[in-house]
Amino acid sequence: SLRGSLGIQYDSNVSAGPDKEFIVIPGGGGTLGPLTNTQKALSDYVTVANLAGTALYDFGDKGSWMWSNTGSFYQTHNMKYYEFDYTQLRVTTGLWWVGQQSVLKLPVGYAYNNYEHEGLYDSYEFSPSYEYFFTPNFSLQGLFSYIRDSYVYSAVAADDKTGQDGANRIWELNPNFYFNNRKDILSFYFNREDTNTKDKIYTYDAYNWAVSYFKSFNLFDWDMEFYTRYKYTKKDYKEPAVLWPVNFDRRDERHNFYIVLSRNFSKHLFASISYNLINNYSNTELYDFEKYVYAFNVGFKF
Repeated sequence: SLRGSLGIQYDSNVSAGPDKEFIVIPGGGGTLGPLTNTQKALSDYVTVANLAGTALYDFGDKGSWMWSNTGSFYQTHNMKYYEFDYTQLRVTTGLWWVGQQSVLKLPVGYAYNNYEHEGLYDSYEFSPSYEYFFTPNFSLQGLFSYIRDSYVYSAVAADDKTGQDGANRIWELNPNFYFNNRKDILSFYFNREDTNTKDKIYTYDAYNWAVSYFKSFNLFDWDMEFYTRYKYTKKDYKEPAVLWPVNFDRRDERHNFYIVLSRNFSKHLFASISYNLINNYSNTELYDFEKYVYAFNVGFKF
């Protein structure tokens, strides 16, 4: 399979910064500010390019092995604030075992991440999962991911991000409900993250839960697809942020709502409109922000 798209979006806060010029540090720590232009909330128009492909080789026998390979390219380009441009290249490979009612996946992967037009970090991952179909209408999937991030070293201490080097372990449970010959799919996600980094101010435990709904339907003889998702995240950091009091460990809560409506054309073409709202509440006000994104994309799929 191959899927690609180009799009334009309006992002109300490309910097994911607070909508404040001065931040009060608790405990008599004074005031941080005025924040620089790129530290505050900034809006911009952003172009987005996305390409993803999958090659799955079936060894032939029923209830046996398959070999899956994936690759993806994702890039954003800001019209005004180029320093927030982002690029990711990602590949995975691994065996699948496919039974009559279950699928075991054993992928390993690598991702290269570029930010501000410079290499930011490399990611290496191993993400085995097992999904069992109790009935044609219900499955339960369990997943474990081990992801190691290695940041690019910078000789300039102010820009050196190698303190974020570390590993993230994720345990996830994912029930899925299939209706109407899989034209309606309801999914739930529950997971826990355990992230350990070289610099403990980036170390955290996180809990996530999410619900998503997908629907395929026809409207005025148009082949349409609808998808929506809500995700809640709670992060408890092991240490305070820089300049914050020693007894003020950072805590974040995030609400993420996403909705997209797509129309398929001529079997292999599509166009979509989407909306994404992110509200991140943090007891460390420097990381307290809200953003919304409107997007329009056109693309192809095979």
